[in-house]
Amino acid sequence: MNKPSKASNLILFSFFLILSISAVMTELFRTPTAQKFNLNNYAFVFKKDDFKDLSKIVFKNSLGIFHLNKSEEQIISPWELKFPRELPARTETITSIISSLQNLKIRKIYKRDAINISNFSLNPPLMELNLTDQDKNKMQIELGLVDSITNSTYIALKDQDIIYQIDSISFPLEKIDLSDFIETKIFSTTPKKIKTFKLFQRVGRTSKISKISIFKDKQNVWKNKRGHKFNSTSSIEVLNKFLNLKSTIILDEVTEKLEKKIERYTRSPLYSIVIEEEKGKEIEYKVSSLITSLPGIKMEKGQYFIVKASNRKYPFLVHKDSYSIFSLRESQIQRQRI
Repeated sequence: MNKPSKASNLILFSFFLILSISAVMTELFRTPTAQKFNLNNYAFVFKKDDFKDLSKIVFKNSLGIFHLNKSEEQIISPWELKFPRELPARTETITSIISSLQNLKIRKIYKRDAINISNFSLNPPLMELNLTDQDKNKMQIELGLVDSITNSTYIALKDQDIIYQIDSISFPLEKIDLSDFIETKIFSTTPKKIKTFKLFQRVGRTSKISKISIFKDKQNVWKNKRGHKFNSTSSIEVLNKFLNLKSTIILDEVTEKLEKKIERYTRSPLYSIVIEEEKGKEIEYKVSSLITSLPGIKMEKGQYFIVKASNRKYPFLVHKDSYSIFSLRESQIQRQRI
């Protein structure tokens, strides 16, 4: 009489066990369900003012962690890289990051639970962006899965319990590395801010000759010291050839031995540029001849030269491809051969 009862209990137990396992597996592998929100109220992830008056940015992706602060001096950029190196930051990169986030349109909204966090690669996130404004308000942005099939990605804010599915971000944040954050421009001014521009070349050991000496009068007309007027477009084209000069290497990690070698190369520079800005500030740039070597720096012999600026903390190493600009003469502005 007990045998059928035991068999029934075993079958019943097995049935409930299978149901329980099925329920657990269903929960683990369930398809994320979008929450029902009125997307008219959630058209964009961020408001325009969310990125206003930023003072600090910490950006993290698979290529590194980068700390940026608003620059107090703002010599060449309103931002400065603080980690992993301390250098002026490239404004274009920061602007592109912020611009790419400002108009993120929402496709769907999901509940921020353990399943969705895992499904959308937000634990840990693939990329993070921590923003702090001047009033010390903070915003932490987490970026997850990039879905190439639907051309979308997933984003979450640390203080919200939802996950946004958005159109793929136009700027390739995942590819940004250290080189993208470093400002390589050497000159810190613009033609509009320049009052006088002078280019000299060394002749012999100590003598030097003037190659270009132009100034802007009160009517914004470019002239030389003899009063000859220059075409404005031609003058600006020549100035921009210098102002757009970019470094190959910024020599920010200088040993005592390297510092002595740099000093030796720039003590009596082959070329020098003196710029006076409209506000009266004078900046000098010393340009060495093509150099053979620098201690601790991998470089080809005779392929680089050094530029040292009076208003910049570190000297620059520049490839010789840019060396030809120093052969420009004042007469080339007059004749508009540029």
